[in-house]
Amino acid sequence: MESSTLILVGVGLIGAFLLFRIVVANRSRLTKDQLMTLLDQKVLILDVRSPQEFAQGHAPGSVNVPLDRLAEHMPKLDKSKPILVCCASGARSGAAKAILDSAGFTQVSNAGPWQRLLRAKPWIPIEVKQLAQKAKGNTPTRVIALHMDRTPDAIYAKASDEGISPKPTNQAPYNRQ
Repeated sequence: MESSTLILVGVGLIGAFLLFRIVVANRSRLTKDQLMTLLDQKVLILDVRSPQEFAQGHAPGSVNVPLDRLAEHMPKLDKSKPILVCCASGARSGAAKAILDSAGFTQVSNAGPWQRLLRAKPWIPIEVKQLAQKAKGNTPTRVIALHMDRTPDAIYAKASDEGISPKPTNQAPYNRQ
């Protein structure tokens, strides 16, 4: 075979693999409403990322069980309770769901990226009030997000819905002139 033919075959295989990953990861993801319903039921949130990734940020109440160690942790999990698996992109959580399904777990759902759990969390009135106060006090959006266990995107979206400006009213950070 010529080298150009080999290159085309290689590119085609890589493209097919990437398309397969996207389809597999997305086909079993929950809608935002389904996610909110599960979160209201106090579901077990299983984050299958590495301990290093988990340490950099995770959904409140989630338990870190890396995908490569899932098999050894399965005996500790209750097969009759709902489990929500998440990771960084949805690929590992899709694989974790398949592993748990094949092991006889009947209520496993793929949440996809762990940040979806923060965006799906319903807002309560006191949180909206806190958001307004923090925005008025020129608290940076990323800091607000950390304090409220939400993503910056969730803060921007809720601020927009409520007519709250998350933009600082002066250029000095943390309300200093």
